[in-house]
Order: sequence, then C-alpha cells, then structure tokens
Amino acid sequence: MTTLLVFGDEAEFHSTLDKILNSFPKILFGDIQYLKTIKRSIGSLLSSSIQLAQAGHTALASETLSLAIQLCDYVIDPLDALFPELGENCEFNEVELLQKRSMDKQGTISVGDLGILFELAFLSQETGDSRYKEFAMKIHNKTLAKLSKINMLGDEFNICTGNFTSDYSSGQQFTYLSDLAKSSIMFHYPDYYSSWRKIYKVIKETVHIHNGWYFPLHIHTKGVHSGKLLFHKNLAALTEVLILEGDLEEAERIFHKLNYLWMQYQGIPIQYDIRMKKPPRDFQYYYLSAEFARSIYFLHRATHSPIYLDAGRSVLKSLKQYSVQCGYASVDLLSRKRIDHMDSSFLSQTLKFLYLLFDEGNKFNDVSYMFSDGG
Repeated sequence: MTTLLVFGDEAEFHSTLDKILNSFPKILFGDIQYLKTIKRSIGSLLSSSIQLAQAGHTALASETLSLAIQLCDYVIDPLDALFPELGENCEFNEVELLQKRSMDKQGTISVGDLGILFELAFLSQETGDSRYKEFAMKIHNKTLAKLSKINMLGDEFNICTGNFTSDYSSGQQFTYLSDLAKSSIMFHYPDYYSSWRKIYKVIKETVHIHNGWYFPLHIHTKGVHSGKLLFHKNLAALTEVLILEGDLEEAERIFHKLNYLWMQYQGIPIQYDIRMKKPPRDFQYYYLSAEFARSIYFLHRATHSPIYLDAGRSVLKSLKQYSVQCGYASVDLLSRKRIDHMDSSFLSQTLKFLYLLFDEGNKFNDVSYMFSDGG
C-alpha cells in the first residue's frame, strides 16, 4: 500500500484498501502468524492512515487506523500471555494465532523479528494508548537483558528457554538493532540509545578489524568462527541508522561490500563465504530483498553522489532478468535458475526505494519522513 502511495497511483491504492477493508476479518483470523508479518501490516496501515488524513480523507483514515488497532489488540494479549512478568519459560514465541498456543519446544524466533518498537510506539502516539508502546518495550527489555558481557546478541532464541540457540552472531540481529536505534532517536528513548551505541561499538570495531566484512562472532569472546568467514546481507539494515548518526564512512563501507557482491552475482546472497569467495550451499539465493536498494537510496539522499544512481541503474538492469509473466522470480545466484517465489518485501521495499531514488521530486523524499524497517 505504501508503495502505491509512493507511485502516486491513488486509484489502485483505494482499490487495494477497499479489498483489505472487506477481507480484514478473514485475514485477521487466517494466515497472520508471525511478528514480522504483523509488524509490516501495522506499519503499512499506519502510513496509509496518515497519508489519507493529510489528503483530507478523514473517514477513511480513521477506518484504516482502526484496522491497525484491531490487529495490534488481537496480537498483544495472546503474546503477552506467553510471558506474564516476562518469566523464565517461553519468553519469546511466534504465536499460532488461530490456536492461541505456543509452538513446539524446538521452535525458534529470530532476534530480528523482535524489533517492533518503532511501529508500536508510533501507534501509541497516534492513539494515545500506551499499551502498544509498553508491550514493545517489554520485548526490547527482555532482549537487551540477554546481552553478553561484551554487549553482543545472538541470532535467535529458543522459544521456550529464552536462550540463544548458538553462541555465534552472524547478522540476524541487525534488523533488530535498526529498530532499536531509530526508535530511540525518533521517540527520545535515551536508555535504548545507550544500548544501541554499546552494541554498535562492538560491531564497528569488528568491521574495521576485518576490512569491512562482518563475520560470525562468539558473543562472549568476539572470536571469529573458525569454520565460517561469512558476510550476512542483513548488515545493510544498519545503513540508514549510520546515516542518521552521521557515520557516512561506515555506511559507505557497507555499500561497497554489497556493490561488490551485486556486480559479481546480480543479487545479494543470504550469506557470502569470504574464504571460498562464493555463497555457502543453501545460502546462494536472492529473494528480491531490499537491503541493497535501501542502502543505495539512503546514501544517495545523504550524499547526492552519482555513484548511487549508477548503482540503482545496475540493480534495475539485473532485476529485468528476473521478470516473469506474473511478476518477478527469485533466483539461485550460482545456477542462475529462477525460483517460483516473490516475497512481499519486493513490492513494499525494493521497488519503492528504487522508484524514490530516481523520482527526486517525490514528496516522500522530504527529510521529514522516516521509513520503518518494514517499509
């Protein structure tokens, strides 16, 4: 929906919104099961509500905001029930909303999926209801309580023990850190900002030591995994935050690594093995994700350097190779085989940021807008 707003396609936006309004109860009690999906949905509904209000569509804006509230209310109670007092058992869980029960004991949840403060703090600001912000803060507080003594987080939690499934951090935390940083800046949360700075200090030191690459590190010793010299695509999630911090040098360092991979593969693999100079088996796929396009967009806004327009053209040229009759296919970057999958983030983020990159006069390029990690 926000992509349609960026494109200026008001007719298609209203058509899509009508479909959502008519099918919302079915959607609500159907397929929405994950925090990441909920985060994206709430962010899109909030953005749409604000834009509708600014355009004078007051009634429609109110109805859209109401949907965001309904979705959040439906999610908060069952999630909160899984960790009353945020105790020791089943602290984090991707809830199966239909059954209102926890997943099996072997289930995990990515730290990245816990970054929902930006959207929920904004919802609290729009509604005057602090429950949403407080719920997100609970998740952040419990996550930050798991910081190691050297200020590092693992990639994912076991949903019943609340412990990390591995002592190594490979990059899934970066989307969480982006939410932590932007929320602390946008809503003036000094404690969260302090936590972000501590964690980022470790990451920055590591990137400098290893010539711009971020490898899987032991969260208690900072030791590099002896068998894995891997770069994770999610490091790009920090680009926007680094720009907000004024650390352009580090943001550009990340861009050059991503650009190197794009020029070599016409996509960004999930992981890249520095030692073997190729993506590891089962991580060689590009699912049309937005990390590189997003980095290009924010760096161009910050520097206005033509290098980023050139990079954007390179991305567009590559994406044309993946077009099919009904959209765009993901790709195995080693075999070049197309995969019958188009993630929703391709529409909500990848295309949106590429469009904004070349549409200089677009109102969303105004500095007063801040994009959530869901788009």
